[in-house]
Amino acid sequence: MTPVNMTLEELKYYNGTNNKKNLIALKNIILDVSGSEFYSPEGSYGIFAGKDISVALAKSSFESIYFNAYNNVRNIIKLV
Repeated sequence: MTPVNMTLEELKYYNGTNNKKNLIALKNIILDVSGSEFYSPEGSYGIFAGKDISVALAKSSFESIYFNAYNNVRNIIKLV
């Protein structure tokens, strides 16, 4: 996959709905989790789709205050 730049605003649309891919970000790296049922809209971790979940995973939390909170970054660097 070709690396791309993406903002958190753009990432939020990749949540597995509306025929879009399901992406998450960890420490400024975007991961395509479209093939995982866990991150699907109905999955156990579906709440994480379309978000930077670095801090939420570190804290083992589903609280939305930890989404998109990694270093207050607003631009994500790579898609892997």
